[in-house]
Amino acid sequence: MSEPTTSYTFQCSTRPVEQPAGPRIFVFGCARSGTTLLLNLMRTFDGVSVVDREHCLRDLVADPSPGWVVGKRKIHCGDHLLTDMADLRQVWIIDILRDPRDVITSRQKGDRRNSSRSFDGFYCDYSRWDRDVRVAASLRGRHTRMLHVRYEHLVAACDQVQEDLGAVLGLEARVPFSNHVSVMPADVSDATRGMLNGIRPVSDDRVGRWSYDPRSVERVADQLRLHPEMETLLQAAGYEPSDQATSPPPAHPGSPTAKSTPAAPAPAPTARPAVAAAATAESTPADAEPVPPARPAVAAVTAPRDRRFQP
Repeated sequence: MSEPTTSYTFQCSTRPVEQPAGPRIFVFGCARSGTTLLLNLMRTFDGVSVVDREHCLRDLVADPSPGWVVGKRKIHCGDHLLTDMADLRQVWIIDILRDPRDVITSRQKGDRRNSSRSFDGFYCDYSRWDRDVRVAASLRGRHTRMLHVRYEHLVAACDQVQEDLGAVLGLEARVPFSNHVSVMPADVSDATRGMLNGIRPVSDDRVGRWSYDPRSVERVADQLRLHPEMETLLQAAGYEPSDQATSPPPAHPGSPTAKSTPAAPAPAPTARPAVAAAATAESTPADAEPVPPARPAVAAVTAPRDRRFQP
Protein backbone atom coordinates (compact mmCIF):
# COMPACT_ATOMS: atom_id res chain seq x y z
CA MET A 1 0.00 0.00 0.00
CA SER A 2 1.33 3.44 -0.88
CA GLU A 3 1.35 6.54 1.26
CA PRO A 4 -1.30 9.25 0.71
CA THR A 5 -0.89 11.00 -2.62
CA THR A 6 1.40 14.00 -2.23
CA SER A 7 -0.40 17.31 -2.73
CA TYR A 8 -0.16 20.84 -1.35
CA THR A 9 -1.57 19.44 1.89
CA PHE A 10 1.41 17.15 2.40
CA GLN A 11 4.16 19.22 0.81
CA CYS A 12 6.64 20.87 3.16
CA SER A 13 7.42 24.56 3.02
CA THR A 14 10.13 25.87 0.69
CA ARG A 15 10.69 28.99 2.80
CA PRO A 16 14.18 29.50 4.25
CA VAL A 17 14.73 28.48 7.86
CA GLU A 18 14.07 31.42 10.22
CA GLN A 19 14.92 31.87 13.87
CA PRO A 20 11.78 31.52 16.01
CA ALA A 21 10.26 34.48 17.86
CA GLY A 22 9.69 32.33 20.94
CA PRO A 23 9.89 28.78 22.28
CA ARG A 24 8.80 26.10 19.81
CA ILE A 25 8.04 22.41 20.26
CA PHE A 26 8.03 20.15 17.23
CA VAL A 27 6.28 16.79 17.61
CA PHE A 28 7.88 14.13 15.43
CA GLY A 29 7.15 10.46 14.85
CA CYS A 30 5.62 8.08 12.36
CA ALA A 31 1.96 8.38 11.45
CA ARG A 32 -0.36 6.43 13.81
CA SER A 33 2.27 6.57 16.58
CA GLY A 34 0.48 9.06 18.85
CA THR A 35 1.66 12.41 17.49
CA THR A 36 -1.86 13.89 17.65
CA LEU A 37 -2.30 12.50 21.16
CA LEU A 38 0.89 14.32 22.14
CA LEU A 39 -0.55 17.55 20.73
CA ASN A 40 -3.55 17.07 23.00
CA LEU A 41 -1.23 16.56 25.96
CA MET A 42 0.40 19.90 25.18
CA ARG A 43 -3.05 21.56 25.22
CA THR A 44 -3.22 20.81 28.95
CA PHE A 45 -0.32 23.17 29.74
CA ASP A 46 -0.80 26.86 30.54
CA GLY A 47 0.50 29.36 28.00
CA VAL A 48 0.90 26.88 25.17
CA SER A 49 -0.61 27.36 21.72
CA VAL A 50 -1.18 24.21 19.66
CA VAL A 51 -1.37 24.26 15.86
CA ASP A 52 -4.39 22.10 15.04
CA ARG A 53 -3.02 20.57 11.86
CA GLU A 54 0.14 19.02 10.47
CA HIS A 55 2.76 21.71 10.15
CA CYS A 56 6.13 21.93 8.47
CA LEU A 57 8.92 22.79 10.90
CA ARG A 58 9.88 25.78 8.74
CA ASP A 59 6.36 27.21 9.06
CA LEU A 60 6.27 26.49 12.79
CA VAL A 61 9.41 28.51 13.53
CA ALA A 62 8.14 31.33 11.29
CA ASP A 63 5.06 31.82 13.51
CA PRO A 64 5.36 35.38 14.93
CA SER A 65 3.98 34.48 18.36
CA PRO A 66 6.45 35.16 21.21
CA GLY A 67 4.94 32.41 23.37
CA TRP A 68 5.10 28.62 23.32
CA VAL A 69 3.83 27.17 20.04
CA VAL A 70 3.54 23.43 19.35
CA GLY A 71 3.04 21.71 16.01
CA LYS A 72 3.35 18.19 14.61
CA ARG A 73 5.27 17.15 11.54
CA LYS A 74 4.05 16.79 8.00
CA ILE A 75 4.58 13.53 6.14
CA HIS A 76 7.77 14.72 4.41
CA CYS A 77 9.41 16.59 7.31
CA GLY A 78 11.70 13.63 7.91
CA ASP A 79 13.34 14.33 4.55
CA HIS A 80 14.82 17.66 5.69
CA LEU A 81 14.67 17.57 9.50
CA LEU A 82 18.35 16.75 10.01
CA THR A 83 19.42 19.66 7.82
CA ASP A 84 16.98 22.17 9.35
CA MET A 85 17.77 21.33 12.97
CA ALA A 86 21.42 22.30 12.51
CA ASP A 87 20.20 25.94 12.50
CA LEU A 88 17.43 25.50 15.08
CA ARG A 89 19.22 24.38 18.22
CA GLN A 90 16.72 26.15 20.48
CA VAL A 91 13.68 24.23 19.16
CA TRP A 92 12.47 21.33 21.28
CA ILE A 93 11.67 18.05 19.53
CA ILE A 94 9.40 15.48 21.15
CA ASP A 95 9.74 12.20 19.29
CA ILE A 96 7.21 9.45 19.88
CA LEU A 97 7.84 5.78 19.16
CA ARG A 98 5.24 3.01 18.84
CA ASP A 99 5.47 -0.71 18.12
CA PRO A 100 5.64 -0.83 14.30
CA ARG A 101 3.17 -3.73 14.22
CA ASP A 102 0.53 -1.58 15.89
CA VAL A 103 1.47 1.29 13.58
CA ILE A 104 1.07 -0.64 10.33
CA THR A 105 -2.23 -2.16 11.47
CA SER A 106 -3.74 1.12 12.63
CA ARG A 107 -6.77 2.46 10.79
CA GLN A 108 -8.08 6.00 10.70
CA LYS A 109 -11.74 6.91 10.54
CA GLY A 110 -12.61 9.40 7.84
CA ASP A 111 -9.55 8.61 5.73
CA ARG A 112 -10.57 9.75 2.27
CA ARG A 113 -8.79 6.74 0.78
CA ASN A 114 -11.38 4.43 2.37
CA SER A 115 -13.52 4.89 -0.73
CA SER A 116 -10.77 3.48 -2.95
CA ARG A 117 -11.04 -0.17 -3.94
CA SER A 118 -7.27 -0.52 -3.75
CA PHE A 119 -7.09 0.79 -0.17
CA ASP A 120 -6.97 -2.00 2.42
CA GLY A 121 -7.86 0.17 5.40
CA PHE A 122 -4.40 0.46 6.95
CA TYR A 123 -2.90 3.94 7.06
CA CYS A 124 0.81 3.37 6.48
CA ASP A 125 3.45 0.75 5.77
CA TYR A 126 6.56 -0.34 7.64
CA SER A 127 8.80 1.68 5.33
CA ARG A 128 7.32 4.91 6.73
CA TRP A 129 7.99 3.80 10.32
CA ASP A 130 11.53 2.77 9.40
CA ARG A 131 12.29 6.12 7.80
CA ASP A 132 10.97 8.25 10.64
CA VAL A 133 12.55 6.13 13.38
CA ARG A 134 15.93 6.30 11.68
CA VAL A 135 15.66 10.08 11.30
CA ALA A 136 14.90 10.42 15.01
CA ALA A 137 17.74 8.07 15.91
CA SER A 138 20.14 10.13 13.81
CA LEU A 139 19.21 13.25 15.82
CA ARG A 140 20.02 11.64 19.16
CA GLY A 141 23.22 13.13 20.52
CA ARG A 142 23.23 15.79 17.80
CA HIS A 143 20.19 17.82 18.80
CA THR A 144 20.33 18.46 22.53
CA ARG A 145 16.74 19.58 23.04
CA MET A 146 15.15 16.30 22.13
CA LEU A 147 12.75 14.23 24.24
CA HIS A 148 11.65 10.67 23.54
CA VAL A 149 8.25 9.22 24.46
CA ARG A 150 6.88 5.73 23.92
CA TYR A 151 3.25 5.47 22.89
CA GLU A 152 2.82 2.48 25.17
CA HIS A 153 3.99 4.50 28.18
CA LEU A 154 1.92 7.51 27.18
CA VAL A 155 -1.37 5.61 27.15
CA ALA A 156 -0.57 3.48 30.23
CA ALA A 157 0.66 6.31 32.48
CA CYS A 158 -0.48 9.49 30.77
CA ASP A 159 -0.47 11.73 33.85
CA GLN A 160 3.07 10.67 34.77
CA VAL A 161 4.35 11.41 31.27
CA GLN A 162 2.57 14.78 31.40
CA GLU A 163 4.23 15.56 34.73
CA ASP A 164 7.65 14.59 33.42
CA LEU A 165 7.33 16.62 30.24
CA GLY A 166 6.17 19.62 32.26
CA ALA A 167 9.16 19.28 34.57
CA VAL A 168 11.64 19.21 31.69
CA LEU A 169 10.01 22.06 29.76
CA GLY A 170 9.07 24.20 32.76
CA LEU A 171 5.34 24.12 32.00
CA GLU A 172 2.39 23.96 34.41
CA ALA A 173 -0.60 21.73 33.68
CA ARG A 174 -4.14 23.12 33.88
CA VAL A 175 -5.68 19.66 34.22
CA PRO A 176 -4.30 16.12 34.36
CA PHE A 177 -3.86 14.61 30.89
CA SER A 178 -6.32 11.89 31.89
CA ASN A 179 -8.92 14.70 31.88
CA HIS A 180 -7.74 16.40 28.69
CA VAL A 181 -11.14 16.05 27.00
CA SER A 182 -12.38 18.84 29.29
CA VAL A 183 -9.99 21.37 27.73
CA MET A 184 -10.28 20.33 24.10
CA PRO A 185 -11.41 23.35 22.04
CA ALA A 186 -14.89 23.17 20.57
CA ASP A 187 -13.57 24.05 17.13
CA VAL A 188 -10.99 21.24 16.94
CA SER A 189 -10.70 20.27 13.28
CA ASP A 190 -12.36 17.29 11.68
CA ALA A 191 -8.88 16.14 10.61
CA THR A 192 -7.74 15.99 14.24
CA ARG A 193 -10.91 14.16 15.26
CA GLY A 194 -10.29 11.65 12.50
CA MET A 195 -6.66 11.07 13.49
CA LEU A 196 -7.79 10.32 17.04
CA ASN A 197 -10.75 8.23 15.83
CA GLY A 198 -12.85 10.63 17.87
CA ILE A 199 -12.23 12.79 20.95
CA ARG A 200 -12.13 10.33 23.84
CA PRO A 201 -10.24 9.61 27.07
CA VAL A 202 -6.73 8.22 26.84
CA SER A 203 -6.89 4.43 26.61
CA ASP A 204 -4.40 1.59 26.33
CA ASP A 205 -6.86 -0.74 24.59
CA ARG A 206 -5.02 -0.46 21.25
CA VAL A 207 -1.65 -1.66 22.60
CA GLY A 208 -0.78 -5.06 21.13
CA ARG A 209 -3.91 -5.22 19.02
CA TRP A 210 -1.81 -6.47 16.12
CA SER A 211 -1.37 -9.81 17.92
CA TYR A 212 -5.03 -10.82 18.22
CA ASP A 213 -7.08 -8.96 15.62
CA PRO A 214 -7.36 -11.38 12.64
CA ARG A 215 -6.91 -8.75 9.92
CA SER A 216 -3.99 -7.24 11.81
CA VAL A 217 -2.25 -10.59 12.26
CA GLU A 218 -2.46 -11.17 8.51
CA ARG A 219 -1.26 -7.63 7.82
CA VAL A 220 1.82 -8.04 10.05
CA ALA A 221 2.66 -11.36 8.39
CA ASP A 222 2.47 -9.71 4.95
CA GLN A 223 4.67 -6.80 6.02
CA LEU A 224 7.24 -9.15 7.55
CA ARG A 225 7.43 -11.02 4.27
CA LEU A 226 8.01 -7.74 2.42
CA HIS A 227 10.33 -6.30 5.08
CA PRO A 228 12.07 -9.12 6.98
CA GLU A 229 14.35 -6.57 8.66
CA MET A 230 11.33 -5.27 10.59
CA GLU A 231 11.64 -8.07 13.16
CA THR A 232 15.24 -7.18 13.95
CA LEU A 233 14.57 -3.48 14.29
CA LEU A 234 11.44 -3.78 16.41
CA GLN A 235 13.31 -6.02 18.85
CA ALA A 236 16.23 -3.55 18.87
CA ALA A 237 13.66 -0.91 19.83
CA GLY A 238 12.67 -3.00 22.86
CA TYR A 239 9.53 -4.71 21.61
CA GLU A 240 8.74 -8.41 22.07
CA PRO A 241 9.43 -10.84 19.21
CA SER A 242 6.49 -11.47 16.92
CA ASP A 243 6.50 -15.19 17.68
CA GLN A 244 6.27 -14.54 21.44
CA ALA A 245 3.35 -12.14 21.44
CA THR A 246 1.38 -12.31 24.68
CA SER A 247 -0.97 -9.36 24.40
CA PRO A 248 -4.59 -10.58 24.74
CA PRO A 249 -7.63 -8.57 23.64
CA PRO A 250 -9.06 -6.30 26.36
CA ALA A 251 -11.98 -7.76 28.34
CA HIS A 252 -14.13 -4.78 27.39
CA PRO A 253 -12.83 -3.09 24.22
CA GLY A 254 -12.46 0.64 24.68
CA SER A 255 -12.97 0.58 28.44
CA PRO A 256 -9.40 0.54 29.85
CA THR A 257 -8.16 4.03 30.72
CA ALA A 258 -4.67 5.38 31.17
CA LYS A 259 -4.82 4.41 34.85
CA SER A 260 -5.69 0.78 34.18
CA THR A 261 -3.11 -2.00 34.40
CA PRO A 262 -2.50 -3.91 31.15
CA ALA A 263 -3.32 -7.62 31.27
CA ALA A 264 0.12 -8.41 29.89
CA PRO A 265 3.47 -6.63 30.35
CA ALA A 266 3.83 -3.61 28.12
CA PRO A 267 6.10 -4.11 25.11
CA ALA A 268 8.39 -1.39 26.41
CA PRO A 269 9.76 -1.68 29.95
CA THR A 270 7.80 0.52 32.38
CA ALA A 271 9.95 0.00 35.45
CA ARG A 272 12.41 2.66 34.33
CA PRO A 273 11.95 6.28 35.44
CA ALA A 274 9.76 8.38 33.18
CA VAL A 275 12.53 10.93 32.70
CA ALA A 276 16.16 9.94 32.32
CA ALA A 277 19.31 11.40 30.84
CA ALA A 278 20.10 10.30 27.29
CA ALA A 279 23.44 10.05 25.52
CA THR A 280 25.25 13.22 24.52
CA ALA A 281 27.06 13.82 21.26
CA GLU A 282 30.37 13.03 22.91
CA SER A 283 29.24 9.52 23.89
CA THR A 284 27.48 8.65 20.64
CA PRO A 285 29.73 7.36 17.82
CA ALA A 286 29.20 9.33 14.60
CA ASP A 287 29.03 6.13 12.57
CA ALA A 288 26.67 4.29 14.95
CA GLU A 289 23.86 2.36 13.31
CA PRO A 290 20.70 4.49 13.77
CA VAL A 291 18.61 1.79 15.41
CA PRO A 292 16.51 3.06 18.34
CA PRO A 293 17.46 1.44 21.65
CA ALA A 294 14.94 0.60 24.37
CA ARG A 295 14.37 3.84 26.25
CA PRO A 296 12.33 5.23 29.13
CA ALA A 297 9.03 7.00 28.48
CA VAL A 298 10.73 10.40 28.29
CA ALA A 299 14.46 10.85 27.89
CA ALA A 300 15.80 14.32 28.61
CA VAL A 301 18.93 15.29 26.72
CA THR A 302 21.45 17.80 28.04
CA ALA A 303 20.34 21.38 27.36
CA PRO A 304 22.40 23.45 24.89
CA ARG A 305 24.55 26.43 25.82
CA ASP A 306 22.18 28.79 24.03
CA ARG A 307 19.59 29.38 26.79
CA ARG A 308 17.49 32.12 25.16
CA PHE A 309 14.43 29.91 25.22
CA GLN A 310 15.43 27.69 28.12
CA PRO A 311 12.35 27.31 30.38
